[in-house]
Amino acid sequence: MGNKLKISYREFSNDMARAAFSTDVEYDLNESNIIGYAGARLEVIKANNTEITYKVLKHFGER
Repeated sequence: MGNKLKISYREFSNDMARAAFSTDVEYDLNESNIIGYAGARLEVIKANNTEITYKVLKHFGER
């Protein structure tokens, strides 16, 4: 088990989730507190069962 964070990524069009653009990803924070998906990078500062504190290092689509 350990120190894991599960995130759901969804894209919406006309207030409806686009099935082809939905995914669940899981990160092991023991490995690194920097997580990334689709070009975005986040630094997880603190996470528990009720809240997460993070810093955006790189936004989606940013070069």
